[in-house]
Amino acid sequence: MILNGNSTRGAITIQRSEAEKKEGLALVAKKLGITHHIKLGKGQLIQNHVESDHLLAETMEAIAGVTYLDGGFDNTKNQIAMWFDE
Repeated sequence: MILNGNSTRGAITIQRSEAEKKEGLALVAKKLGITHHIKLGKGQLIQNHVESDHLLAETMEAIAGVTYLDGGFDNTKNQIAMWFDE
């Protein structure tokens, strides 16, 4: 049985969760002002991808990953907590 293009209610819940995560991370990225530090290609600039929630969320995930590789779990956890507390 297909519900709204998804096979189960669980799939809908996962998609909604992913969308909310992207919105939250995109808001953090905008709040931190990282958009002008992101390098984009000409096509992406023309299409204004710098304002894309998906791009901003992916960038924040990458920053968290680099923070983890550089400073470990505790430093990353503290940094992410500061992102959402500010």
